[in-house]
Amino acid sequence: MLMTPGNRPDRLAKAASYGADALVFDLEDSVPPAEKARALVLVSQQLRAMPRDGHERCVRINSPDSAFGAADLAGLPLDLVDSIMVPKVESAAALVELDRRLGS
Repeated sequence: MLMTPGNRPDRLAKAASYGADALVFDLEDSVPPAEKARALVLVSQQLRAMPRDGHERCVRINSPDSAFGAADLAGLPLDLVDSIMVPKVESAAALVELDRRLGS
C-alpha cells in the first residue's frame, strides 16, 4: 500500500510505477487546508488518466462530517475508485450515513 499526498501532482503520476498493490491518494492529513480543493481536482484527474492495471485505487477522504469530506464525496469520480479510506469515524452510525450518501 502506497500513500501519496493528493496535492502533489508529481507524486500522484509516479505512484503507479512503484509496484504497490494499492495506491492511496490522500486528501486528508497530508494536504494543508488551503490546498484541499486543488488536491481533490488533482486526484480526480489522476484517477481518470491512469490505466486500470490491477492496482487497487483508494482515496483517503476528509472526515465525512466536515465540509471538506462532503466536497470529496461530491467531487470524486467514484466509479473509478475501488475503496475509500474513512478517517476519524466516531460511530457505526457515521458509516451507515456515509453508505447512505454513497447510494449503496
